Amino acid sequence: MKKYIKLLLVLVLPLFTLSCHKEEDDSRYSEIVNIINNDDINELGIYSNHFKKFQGNVNVRATSTFSNNASNRINAWYLADKNAKSLSNGGDYFINEISIKFDEKNYVPTDLAKKDMDQYLENFIFGKDVYFSNKRNGQDIFQESLYIPESIKISGIGNKIPKTNLIRINKESFSFKYNKDSKNDNGLLVLLSFKGESYNMDLGDFGSAASERVFRAVHVKNSDKNEVELPRELFEGIPTDAIVTLYIGRGNGKVVKYNNEEHYVRALTQQQIVGVIN
Repeated sequence: MKKYIKLLLVLVLPLFTLSCHKEEDDSRYSEIVNIINNDDINELGIYSNHFKKFQGNVNVRATSTFSNNASNRINAWYLADKNAKSLSNGGDYFINEISIKFDEKNYVPTDLAKKDMDQYLENFIFGKDVYFSNKRNGQDIFQESLYIPESIKISGIGNKIPKTNLIRINKESFSFKYNKDSKNDNGLLVLLSFKGESYNMDLGDFGSAASERVFRAVHVKNSDKNEVELPRELFEGIPTDAIVTLYIGRGNGKVVKYNNEEHYVRALTQQQIVGVIN
């Protein structure tokens, strides 16, 4: 009898451990959110506000790629009401000492040359407490300080397809590593975009590309681990050889209220991965 019990424990315990481990991993992820179909974006935690409309907005975003290209921006916009189709003058916005002013059409940073943007973001925004504010007609509308996480750096994502900048993505098991930031309480935001293109299509195939586009997101909650295996559901229904774009990022944001207005200040650092599903 004792031998039978020992044998049973040997067989059952690994399964129990595996089950507990899976539950722990599953709890690290939000539900998959289909942005196009207006799923409940509140599943994305603090990042849900990135997809909502606000009357006033201040935005910092840094995007890097594995081909060492960067697309960085500081901008702002203000709407007389949420349904307005064009921007209005909502006063001057500031990120630290950088002013963003309305030029009758758009908001433009006035104290930072485009060539200096990369260095400024790295030295004074990411991994720092950043000061956001708005002044209108000589009046302080809001002042807010936020910690902005360190620039994200992704590694361990697998092999490139020779002579391309495309990554092979195994949708059954795609993982990556990233640099941890102990001050970041917001986890990661992962976006997936598929526009119907495939790796083997030629010019004549573009007219018959899949008409249904996919734009999904998942919130990866904080963990002691610096490695993430994305849920298979994120890639559900996307065919083999499809070309997809992943954005893996982290950031911070806050809704600031003034009278009946809501302003959203935010910053995001993300890395873009373009890959082929296999």
